[in-house]
Amino acid sequence: MSTKNTAFPDGTTVQLVDFVRDNLRSAFAVTPYGTEDRWEVFSNGRSQALEGDKSRYMTRAHTNIPRSGDSGLPKDWEMLIDSWKAICPNMSQVVLDWASETSACLIYNGKSYGDRTLLELLLDHPVLDTHPVHIRENLSYGVHIDTCKPAALKALRNSLRGDSQNKAIVDELDILAQLGDQGPGPVTNVIVHGIRKVQQKLQPSQSLTCWISLEGLMKRCVV
Repeated sequence: MSTKNTAFPDGTTVQLVDFVRDNLRSAFAVTPYGTEDRWEVFSNGRSQALEGDKSRYMTRAHTNIPRSGDSGLPKDWEMLIDSWKAICPNMSQVVLDWASETSACLIYNGKSYGDRTLLELLLDHPVLDTHPVHIRENLSYGVHIDTCKPAALKALRNSLRGDSQNKAIVDELDILAQLGDQGPGPVTNVIVHGIRKVQQKLQPSQSLTCWISLEGLMKRCVV
């Protein structure tokens, strides 16, 4: 890559000779019996709980960032993000309907730098509205995912549950678990977790995992 200096509005200058094309990638999950309608992608690094599914842990398959985006990039890392996309193995109609009612917003150092529907990120590879965004070490970044239409999320979760002759029992257990979610305390959490495990045995289901990829020019740990 040829040397090129790029200046930013805050007065900083970046020499692109040290940068290569790369991405930051992190996953989140929608579970069949979950209650959340917002996911903070990049909030967890490797070996931490998967966003949206605390029963699973982030591996290299889920993310390529070593630590939470809340802590910013590692020392001596920099990135010029110019585009982003979403990846989801399940592209059924109910998933697309949910994605069309779900927003994605890139947040860096407390400021918003992009706001698209998740469907746009799945079908296109849009550039950021104010690209490139220059993110640096120790300054927080992440992507907020919000579902605006509860009915679309409910339809998605119902599809993930599948069919079972025990559906009526599972639905009743779901009501109990939702009531439990409203009560604080470790004992309540244990009870809710137990109810969810019983539901899974009565009605096998699967969660939906999606990835968000922030793409651009990156410099990693240059000595």
